[in-house]
Amino acid sequence: MAAQVTEAGDDTGLGVTVEGGACWFTAIPAGDFTDPTPSQLEGLAAGLGLAGRTFSRSTQVHATDVRVVLSPAEAVPGEEHDGQVTTSREVVCAVRIADCLPVALFSPSAAGVIHAGWRGLAAGVLAEGVGAMERAGGGPVSAVIGPGAHACCYEAGDEVHRAFAGLGGQARSGTSADLPWVAGEQLRRLGVGVVAQVGGCTICTPGPLWHSHRRDGPNAGRSLALAWRS
Repeated sequence: MAAQVTEAGDDTGLGVTVEGGACWFTAIPAGDFTDPTPSQLEGLAAGLGLAGRTFSRSTQVHATDVRVVLSPAEAVPGEEHDGQVTTSREVVCAVRIADCLPVALFSPSAAGVIHAGWRGLAAGVLAEGVGAMERAGGGPVSAVIGPGAHACCYEAGDEVHRAFAGLGGQARSGTSADLPWVAGEQLRRLGVGVVAQVGGCTICTPGPLWHSHRRDGPNAGRSLALAWRS
C-alpha cells in the first residue's frame, strides 16, 4: 500500500493519498481549528470534496484511548479520546495538532488518525491505534506521519529521553527528542509495513506554515489532521 504525497497549491495544507483512503493536514492559512465551528468544518469538507460527511473528533487528553466509529451516529463530540478510527465512508476522522504528531492509519477496511505527543507515544497510543484498526476489519495497516515538532527544535527534559531510551540512540539528538523517528520506529515494531513521513517541523518551517504551541505559547492556534476512506 504505497503513499503518494500531494501538496496543496495554496498552502492551506498537505494531502496524502493511499490505496483506499486519504489524509489532510491543515496549515495556518486554512484557519485556526482550536474550537472549530460547524461552518468551518463544512467549508473544509467542501474544499476537500467531502461534503456531507460527518467529522468524528473528541477532547484530547494526551492519553491512549482510541475509539472505533462505525457510523455517523456514533461520531459524538466531547468524549475523551486521542484517536479516531472508522470503517464508514461517511465519516472523517479528525484530531487537533500544534506540535504533537498526527499519525494517519489506513487498511483495506478502515481509516483513522491518532494524536501522538510524547506522553501518548510513551504510553502506547500508536499500539492502541493499530489495534483499533485491526479490530475494525483487519488487513495490512499503513501509516502517514504528518507535520509535528522535529529534533531540530524539540528540546526535551530527562523524563522524555528516558521514556524512549529503549528504542535506541536515534530517539535523541543532543538535548532534543526526535518524535517523528520514535513514531516511525514504534509503528515498524508494531508490524506496520508502510510508514510515510510528510510535512516539516511545526516549530521552524518558514512562513510560519503550521500552528505551534512551542513557538507561539498559549496564543497558538490548532491545525486539523483528517483521515478518511475513499
